Amino acid sequence: MERLKPATSVKLPRQGVVWVLAPFTQCLHLKVPHTTSSEPGLGSLHQSRTDAIAVPPRINRDAIHLGGALELPMHRQESDECLALRSRKGRVNRRLSGVTPQRFVLAEPLGQPSEHRLRLLRVDTTGFETNADRIVQVFRYSPSTMKIHEYQARELLQNAGVPVPGGVVVDTPDEAAKAFDTLAKDGATLAVVKAQVHAGGRGKGGGVKLVKSADEAKQAAETILSKPLVTPQTPPEGVPVNKLLIAAGVDIEHEYYLGIVVDRKLGKPVIIASAEGGMAIEEVAEENPDAILKEPIDPVGGLRPYQATKLAFALGFNKDQARQFGKTLAALVKLFLSTDASLAEINPLIKTPAGDILAIDAKIDFDDNAMFRQKGIAALEDPTETPESEQRAQEHHLSYIQLDGNIGCLVNGAGLAMATMDIIKLHGGEPANFLDVGGSASQEAVTEAFRIILSDDAVQGILVNIFGGIAKCDTIANAIVAAAKDVGFKVPLVVRLEGTNVEPAREILDAAKADIPTMTVGNDLTDAASKITAAVKAA
Repeated sequence: MERLKPATSVKLPRQGVVWVLAPFTQCLHLKVPHTTSSEPGLGSLHQSRTDAIAVPPRINRDAIHLGGALELPMHRQESDECLALRSRKGRVNRRLSGVTPQRFVLAEPLGQPSEHRLRLLRVDTTGFETNADRIVQVFRYSPSTMKIHEYQARELLQNAGVPVPGGVVVDTPDEAAKAFDTLAKDGATLAVVKAQVHAGGRGKGGGVKLVKSADEAKQAAETILSKPLVTPQTPPEGVPVNKLLIAAGVDIEHEYYLGIVVDRKLGKPVIIASAEGGMAIEEVAEENPDAILKEPIDPVGGLRPYQATKLAFALGFNKDQARQFGKTLAALVKLFLSTDASLAEINPLIKTPAGDILAIDAKIDFDDNAMFRQKGIAALEDPTETPESEQRAQEHHLSYIQLDGNIGCLVNGAGLAMATMDIIKLHGGEPANFLDVGGSASQEAVTEAFRIILSDDAVQGILVNIFGGIAKCDTIANAIVAAAKDVGFKVPLVVRLEGTNVEPAREILDAAKADIPTMTVGNDLTDAASKITAAVKAA
């Protein structure tokens, strides 16, 4: 989440989503500069002046729930100075005839109006300017889960009061040898050299090695750092390892699993625990579902003592161990709630022969939407763990995931993108990526999307599938022409467009055929998929 500083006049980004934090009882004016007869989501507006949208402070509170989407019908005022967004009881989430609703998402229930309360509005349109004196902050949305390394998660757990064995983070084999000596001075007789990457299954890929001397630690570090790590959760070519954790070894009597996730159905965090730890919890759930214990948490009240006691005895701990487990669980819950985590797990949580309860491995993911208020957590992000293409996509607010195929996909809408990938597979092709340009992508963002797709050397063809709604077909057509000029299309390109402004878009593409000789227009999605798979096979 990137914070944008308000100025005398705030120019909101022309692509992507922004969050506007404004006083609850004030009317927030958003000025819309016009380059066409209409703007996405705003309906037909006059060309002769800059129109404005007034967001009224009072909205039907019964229509709003935590994180819910709210469509506010838009009506033209008689003064003709601006358009007003109003909510009518029974009209929320319904499209009125002849009226285009503007979409907002309220981040919290509104409650009663107050000068001291703030409202967080999700503005999903392009090119706004606004009166900055009524804005507290503006944020740009980045739709990804933030991950951290194991050594960082262990440090967070330790700071929260969870018992964690000693460990040292290193970058080189020589540092690994010194780290072993440091741990040995504190009483460790063996250590574990662990690759620090954002992927599970490190042990199966050779990324976790047990060592009994400084020389062994150095040798293990050389082996792990010398080549990409391949695990069941990495791409086939693996991922580079830049850091290692040298952790003190401990005697293990029993391994447990302890984690917290957000249950979307219940609408609250849920503790998941099992006496069968040390392995993927998904495997446990599949092979022995009765071994999985679940306990919902009140996100306001937090963990109740009786919940910790119930789980402790269900896991087989004695009274003293249950007391230790309760403190560890309470600390984990507090950390989860206070850091806006989406996943926190200790696997394994161990019991030593002496009866001590320790966390020897940890994983924590965070809700990226909350990073604007989690400065310390946001600073832990390792940009080297994200592929360069996906970093570029995030900067332009595109949902992009690189795959192993050879047909690039540019689609608007996640569901349509998945269907496009399916139909490519149906016709014998392999999608090279998932790429959703969203509902409000600008020409600049779509052009960058083409650059990202074409930067993948494996791409031998591109299928564009746009069903125009907020994302207008002529915007995509202009982006195709611009991309042809900027980066060129040396591979087959098949375009299928339907929806808003499709006729002007087809005229744009027809006029550009001479400049884009590799381009073909699909009559429908089946025709487009058939053409691109055939073109790639023939190339």
